[in-house]
Amino acid sequence: MAKKMGKVMHLFEVEFEWVGKGKSPSSLEGEYGFGINPPITIQAKSISDAKRQFKLPKSIAIRKITKVM
Repeated sequence: MAKKMGKVMHLFEVEFEWVGKGKSPSSLEGEYGFGINPPITIQAKSISDAKRQFKLPKSIAIRKITKVM
């Protein structure tokens, strides 16, 4: 685990799902720099902190966040 400013950072694997109409997942991948599949891994202090790191359009939702050991 990495330490940053005295807080322990954990690794979380985040999975997304396409829930809306409108833009297709492939066009969003170009806009946001990551695709819906495969899941991406990020560093965060907690699950709620991990959720706050993403500013997603309404057509994409976070399906699952898993803590990586």
